Amino acid sequence: MGNNNISQIIFDQEKWILSRFNQIIHGTTATGDVSESEQIRIYPNPASDFIDVANAEFIDEVEFVGVAGISLSKVIHNGRVEISDLPAGYYNVILRDRANDIVYRRAIIIL
Repeated sequence: MGNNNISQIIFDQEKWILSRFNQIIHGTTATGDVSESEQIRIYPNPASDFIDVANAEFIDEVEFVGVAGISLSKVIHNGRVEISDLPAGYYNVILRDRANDIVYRRAIIIL
């Protein structure tokens, strides 16, 4: 056996969990040049009881679309959306503004 020393371990800081046959879809939709501090983010992912939405001042509706095509709308309160009543699975989360325009879309896993 050779001398294989581990020099560095980097944990998955973005909380992406990769496994065989999974697809990771990540998208950000913005108008103009958006700084890192102004970007909309959804976390944690995977989630179980709630998700937090960073920079959600202009978000009026949060829609969850499951892989079977079922769509459920949720209310956002102070940047948080309760999801404990949603069945576990893979969802597309769609954030809409007051004009009902899509401002952000991201895939999440609910445990």
